Amino acid sequence: MIKRRIPILITIIQIASLIHLWYVYTYMDSHIPVAFMELNLLAIINGIILIFSYFSYLKSGKKQNLWLLPIGLAGVTIMMLLTCYLVMGINKYQ
Repeated sequence: MIKRRIPILITIIQIASLIHLWYVYTYMDSHIPVAFMELNLLAIINGIILIFSYFSYLKSGKKQNLWLLPIGLAGVTIMMLLTCYLVMGINKYQ
């Protein structure tokens, strides 16, 4: 029972953090890129979630499909960060 709640709780926290990241990016006005720093932190935390889900989902005998949503959200967040770095790298040399 408690093992079914863990991926749901992780998904809710991930969605709340993505909504907060969107809010900071859209409405906060600051001289330092707060949203970019939060995206870096969020990607690091999602990397830890991917490592945790590797042992909880991929290594387990009985697969729970509930783990696919946190794994997908973690992958999307990390891809967003890599895209930001790629755009920054391309714009640096133009």
